[in-house]
Amino acid sequence: MKYTIKERPGFAVIGRKISVSTRNGNQFQEIPEFWQQVMDDGSFEQLAEEMSELGVMGVTLDYNEEAELIDYLIAIEKPAKDNVFPDLPELVEAEIPDSSWAVFSEEGPVSRIASLYQQIYSEWFPAVDFEHAGTPELEIYHVDHSTGEISSFEIWIPVR
Repeated sequence: MKYTIKERPGFAVIGRKISVSTRNGNQFQEIPEFWQQVMDDGSFEQLAEEMSELGVMGVTLDYNEEAELIDYLIAIEKPAKDNVFPDLPELVEAEIPDSSWAVFSEEGPVSRIASLYQQIYSEWFPAVDFEHAGTPELEIYHVDHSTGEISSFEIWIPVR
């Protein structure tokens, strides 16, 4: 699997949040449904208008292995100015710490993200000397501004 290692200072994100069960791979159904909801209600478009070079992100926070739950945000890097999203409901902010990241890039359909995650955890981690750093994971979605569609994506895994 091709990957690069990137260093990035910490930053804040802001977006919409959902808590999902990871039991029986349930997150692979609930998270795409959440994305569809955010696309349908106009939140995605409003977030994308203010995104930084990181684009619109999926952020996996607070994985509770015992309870089999994760918190997941559809977010952007927090803009410097306040009150950018007066019409968006229930926005949540989170801090992403300084990290070293293993970055896996993918051109093509976003529907491939679940299989890429499975490859990372079942093939890549056992074959390398890295460990998961235990901090949030990022999915970076690049939006084609002419079509408004996601054109490519990256999975950022925090490593040490």
